[in-house]
Amino acid sequence: MAPKLEQLGAIAVGGSYQVGKACKEFRLLPPNNREIARFTLPEGKFRQRILKAQEILSNSSVKGVGAKWVVASFRKSAISEDADENLRSLNLLGDSLIVATATLEAVKERHNSFTLCSAGRLHYPVSNLKRELRKFLLLDGEQTCEIDATASQPTLHASLYGGDCAERQRYCAFVTSKRFYETVAEWGGFVGPREDCKDLVFKKLFYGSIFPEEKPAIWHRFCLEFPILAGLMEKVKRGGNSALPHRMQKLEADIVINTACRALKKARIPVLTVHDSLIVPISKKQEAQEIYRQSWLSNVGFEPKFKT
Repeated sequence: MAPKLEQLGAIAVGGSYQVGKACKEFRLLPPNNREIARFTLPEGKFRQRILKAQEILSNSSVKGVGAKWVVASFRKSAISEDADENLRSLNLLGDSLIVATATLEAVKERHNSFTLCSAGRLHYPVSNLKRELRKFLLLDGEQTCEIDATASQPTLHASLYGGDCAERQRYCAFVTSKRFYETVAEWGGFVGPREDCKDLVFKKLFYGSIFPEEKPAIWHRFCLEFPILAGLMEKVKRGGNSALPHRMQKLEADIVINTACRALKKARIPVLTVHDSLIVPISKKQEAQEIYRQSWLSNVGFEPKFKT
């Protein structure tokens, strides 16, 4: 597929593509370089059969009551026409605009494209939708709100303690503070926007390699502040660089998909998920947030701060 797309001028691979191997090292070329005609399914029985086949394939790949409830909610969802105007106001260019537009169209058409990754996260059009556009989603014809767990992944690391202790209490208080990412980034001498601080903290602290040539200053300070947790993180990381993030993402999926969404189905509250956040009808905000809070407590015994 990649050689053909390169020939048509759709992507540039820079020699990184290898036949028979999965590879993400390519980039989309601007639209004016493309000569690929858009394929539209014809109307009639053939179209219906193709759409039915897509639905069957998606259903077979999604397991569990919670995940199936998200899929059912998505198939009855809609998105306000205001999303198109908002997308134009973002002034995106090139590949960013192409991807954002395609994702918005997939949400509008409720594409049957659902995948549960090995960690249990549900990937589908809404999970790829720009944050600025998610506020235009509708469930049961009603405006929605998004309930987000602040600093979800760092907070989940408190589960490594295995029980309550003074250091865990101190860590939970720190990780739920307003300037958590900025403060940790400053340990390494970095000052910048919150998103840049967040990227740095994940790269250098939580999900960085256990065997770098020289451990960063952030890690040394973290070891001084939270020595028990640092040791527990190192122990998990010995299983490979992906071991710790995979473990945290699986725990996140247990809370969000397998517990919260399952309870929301029982309460008949439609829900869409974006990894650690829940999108629900605005009239169900309080009930859904309490369900989400209880899902954290039942799985790990503590809760993050929530924002909507």
